[in-house]
Amino acid sequence: MGAQRNPNFWAPGPASWSTTTMEKQSMTTSIFARAVSDYFRGKILPGMVYGTAVRRFAEKIEVLENGCWRWTGATNGHRPGGPRGLFWTGTRFQTAYRWAWEANNGPVPEGLEMDHYRFPDDGCIGPLCAHPEHVRPVTHRENVLRGNGPSARNARKTACPQGHPYDRVDSRGVRYCSICRAEYSRTYRATRAA
Repeated sequence: MGAQRNPNFWAPGPASWSTTTMEKQSMTTSIFARAVSDYFRGKILPGMVYGTAVRRFAEKIEVLENGCWRWTGATNGHRPGGPRGLFWTGTRFQTAYRWAWEANNGPVPEGLEMDHYRFPDDGCIGPLCAHPEHVRPVTHRENVLRGNGPSARNARKTACPQGHPYDRVDSRGVRYCSICRAEYSRTYRATRAA
């Protein structure tokens, strides 16, 4: 949490907002998450001045019982993996969960992308969840392999269609079953010899 925060969504209030007051707040909940939740519930934190961006963001979320912030604003329609919430930053649309994460933690590190790591194992609703604590920056490979696409499904397989374990890796890095490969080679050689 040491990254600089986006000045567009909050500004520190008077000296009454002291470190001791902040220490009394839950350390697991970020200032941004508290600001959005409190604004959503109509409760204002002492000494906190809310920016227009956080107001617009808070108006477009629905807080669910499982802790997810369901995005009720614009989405990018039907797409593989489900629609993502879109938030207007003032210059362009950005996914709502990415904007929330960047407002809370600073820019996403170069070469990484956001992953809903709690979805579906922890009950998170996935791409329509805009809670910044339900996403984390990961590499593209990790994000794809955690998904449910063909690459991820094949990477999770441990046996060939006949049930033999994948026990070898070829020069291209492709896993294969040595029993089925040997059978295929025998059949191929027999066919070529005939």
